[in-house]
Amino acid sequence: MESSGLSSLKKFSGTPASALAKEQPFFDAITSSRPAKTLLLRFHRSVGAPAVVERQPPFMCSQALRDALKPKMDAKVVSKFESLLSDVLGGSVPQGSQLFLTCKGDALHVSTTESTGPHVSAKGLCPALIGVYLGKSPISQPIKAGVAAGFAKLQ
Repeated sequence: MESSGLSSLKKFSGTPASALAKEQPFFDAITSSRPAKTLLLRFHRSVGAPAVVERQPPFMCSQALRDALKPKMDAKVVSKFESLLSDVLGGSVPQGSQLFLTCKGDALHVSTTESTGPHVSAKGLCPALIGVYLGKSPISQPIKAGVAAGFAKLQ
């Protein structure tokens, strides 16, 4: 998150990470803030082309994101996001790859350390995407806890 966005989180300063991890208003403040923020997803194992293209295990990132975004976003936006994700990731994702999902206002930029794709713009897309990870029912509780721990270290 850009440093300008940290001012909206002042009231959470000094709160230990363990307590922050249980504070949904903290995560809601991050999700709804306008400053740029980036989610970094690291792949701990290689993923072959069929898993990326067909969105089958072990590449559950796309499936989980798609399923979480569907109820909140227009189908065309979700489809555009999927195409963008597939274009940027290519035919395979080697172990250690990093995927950057950067929100700037209503624009979502998807990139890796090797390539950048165009962006998708849609009102509500960024809060919906960030909410997948920081909402009340995140797809990954460790990511949510990691955000709390990172913020606590900044204080």
